[in-house]
Amino acid sequence: MDRIAELGLAEPPARPKGTRFLLAAVIATLLLVLGGLGIGSEYNRTLNARAKLVLAYQRRIVVADLLAQLKDADTARRGHAITGDPAFLLPYRPAVAAIARQRRALEARLIDVPQQAARYADLGRAIDARLDELRHTPATNAARNVGSGGQATMARVQAIGAAMMAEEDRMIDRRIAMHASRVASVKQHLVLSVAVLALLAALALAREWRGRRSRYTLARKAQAAEMRLRGVFAATSDAVALIDEDGVIQAVNPAVEQLVGRRPEALVGRDISVLVDVVPAEGPFFRRLGVADGRLREPFRTDRVAHHVDGHGVPVDVALGLMPVAGGVHVVAAIRDISERKSVERIKDEFVATVSHELRTPLTSIVGALGLLRATAGATLPEAARRLVRVAEENSQRLIDLINDLLDIERMEVGGLRFRDDPLDLADMLRRVVDGNEALATVRDVRIELAIASGDIAVRGDEGRLAQVTTNLLANAIRFSAPGQTVTITAERLQGRAMVTVDDRGPGVPDAFRERLFTRFAQSESGGRAGGTGLGLAISRQIMRAHGGTIWFEPRPGGGARFGFAIDLRDGSSETPHLLICADDAAVVCGLRRLADAGACSADRVATVEDAHAAIRSGTYDAILIDLDGDNSTGARLLAGLSDGAGERRLPVPVVARTGGTVWLGAHQGDGSWQALDATDGALAAQVRALLDGIGAARPLILHIDADVATIGRTAGALQRRARLRRASDLATATALLDRERPVLLILDQDLLDGPIAALLSRVAREGRHKAGARVATILYTGRPVSRQLEGLVDCVVSKSQRSSPNLIAAVDRLLARAGVEAASCEAEDDGAAERSTFNDAERVGVGAARVMGAEQ
Repeated sequence: MDRIAELGLAEPPARPKGTRFLLAAVIATLLLVLGGLGIGSEYNRTLNARAKLVLAYQRRIVVADLLAQLKDADTARRGHAITGDPAFLLPYRPAVAAIARQRRALEARLIDVPQQAARYADLGRAIDARLDELRHTPATNAARNVGSGGQATMARVQAIGAAMMAEEDRMIDRRIAMHASRVASVKQHLVLSVAVLALLAALALAREWRGRRSRYTLARKAQAAEMRLRGVFAATSDAVALIDEDGVIQAVNPAVEQLVGRRPEALVGRDISVLVDVVPAEGPFFRRLGVADGRLREPFRTDRVAHHVDGHGVPVDVALGLMPVAGGVHVVAAIRDISERKSVERIKDEFVATVSHELRTPLTSIVGALGLLRATAGATLPEAARRLVRVAEENSQRLIDLINDLLDIERMEVGGLRFRDDPLDLADMLRRVVDGNEALATVRDVRIELAIASGDIAVRGDEGRLAQVTTNLLANAIRFSAPGQTVTITAERLQGRAMVTVDDRGPGVPDAFRERLFTRFAQSESGGRAGGTGLGLAISRQIMRAHGGTIWFEPRPGGGARFGFAIDLRDGSSETPHLLICADDAAVVCGLRRLADAGACSADRVATVEDAHAAIRSGTYDAILIDLDGDNSTGARLLAGLSDGAGERRLPVPVVARTGGTVWLGAHQGDGSWQALDATDGALAAQVRALLDGIGAARPLILHIDADVATIGRTAGALQRRARLRRASDLATATALLDRERPVLLILDQDLLDGPIAALLSRVAREGRHKAGARVATILYTGRPVSRQLEGLVDCVVSKSQRSSPNLIAAVDRLLARAGVEAASCEAEDDGAAERSTFNDAERVGVGAARVMGAEQ
């Protein structure tokens, strides 16, 4: 993110959070469930009210029918009494039976209506009384009975029945009103629910529409940005290459074909060294580039050579930058053809050299004559004449110095200037250079601050010339610093190199001037302090090239300029061991860092045992530095995990352990070989190196055959803690090495042609036996499809890809385990140990779709 902010890019969109959408889905589901339950409840209440209303209607009908049947019975009985005609009695009995049925029906419908039950009881008694009168009254008295008491009873029945029907009418009216109110309420709720749902649907549709429009707009912008980037990428006159962290080319623009005569598709997937020698050293690509803390230490690489398809070299300058991508960081290399500039510079150099040669002899005579004149006749000359002689002599001497610089740089470029190759301590040299420039700094009121890593910084080279480079950089920094400012010189060991930087806090280097910063006669007017001949940086660059080093410029964070140069540390005993501190307590970490610094060792720190295991597996550390004091310390837990309680066995890396004020060093667990160390004045580094040298002699021998030197360098960096590596760039060299010694493992690339490789593999299969007596294992490390015949001649095929190094290491570990050979730093902490123990000849990994080790992850 910090790198994205520095580049001025927009922050990437936040990843959608599923919890928000899940919460919305749950709420919507709950609302729908509650709404459904409410509607269901209201529907049930409506059905219940309807049922009660139907019952009220039925009760009213039953009461009316009951009164009608009673009236029919009464009429039949009265008609018979008046006329004496038996025909009038025919409806009587059916009416009485109907009355009984109607009463039973009315009783069943009055269970839940207590207010009508009392009336029904009165009605029942009145009906019983009237029926009793009709049954037991003699025919002679029937007419009289009908006319007197019968009418009163019948009137009472009708009055009670009318009251019941009136009550049912009132109940019906109430229930109709309640039903109408409930229906209106339900209608309102339904309308409101539909409105809410419609609103939610509208909001959802609006959100979806905005989302689609936003996605469409973003897609159009992304497409337009991609088209612009592709257009810029394709139209750029400089060759541009996109390189992954393994140094493999991922993309190039069409200008590459014009530069080196190769089609872009022929370069994609190949190592960058096929195109240009950006960093010709060995080891992992990012380490060689000097990538640290997300920054490049040397973003500009001048005077490199691009490899044309016809075999000649093309002089180029390379500008590097880091580009964050999904899953990592890639390097963008802008490669500019400087052939025309070199041609012009060569013509200019030839002219300057010719003129310089012609001028130096007469100038030397002039300086000698002026010196002689000042020495012999100076006392007799007037003061004005003496001053003119002195000025003439000084200017003549300045011209001679300028001519000497021009001749020196010319001889450096053609290789005619010899440099000494002496062992020296760069730290002492820097101190002497600072002492020599104190007078200039005092005159300009500038303070020089020197920050040098503890211990010696041992290199090989010409001390006078390296001092000249440092003096040039320091003098420039002083000259462009304002009074009262500080110039800082820093020297450190980093990844096998001595790194010196000179920082000033002046106006910096203008952008337009940076491209020609290390060319001849280049002078910046920044700050109004220009001076000198403009040859200092050009000479410094040639000196560093002659020493196999580099020199660079970068803007200083916070303002000002930073110039630096790097040179390889002296081989052998002076290489700085790289330690891994494992501790979670700040005080312990501080003490262990002081121990590493006093012992002239570099160190990184991890806080947990898990992180330590991962760092050990990376193979980048020479030893572990831990503290064993205290209960359940991180160091003690790490050591226990490394040894795993298995008695005497070699640890994956040596361990430097501090306990009770004593520092111990050991490489085995439980064998009594641990030795107490002298941890002061750089002694720790020497003792760790001595132990590593002894371990290195016992490492298994691996032969790597590949025409690509950069691939061999990456392999060496990946396997440097595991094995001794012999390298061969052709089959003739490989055959000669096999005649002298037998490796445990052979790694080769089929790009050396299948026929000779097949012959070599056949010989290895027929004759190859290493010291342990087992057959020499073989790995085909290639980026091309492999034939069945060739695949059958090797033990394993590993595909070169963006992430091929871990797969190659895994294959090496498996084959070494199968051969019964212990890799130097992968024994205790390799997650694939169990898998390696079951590795057999039948296991083959091809390059096809289902047979690729290291397929894209």
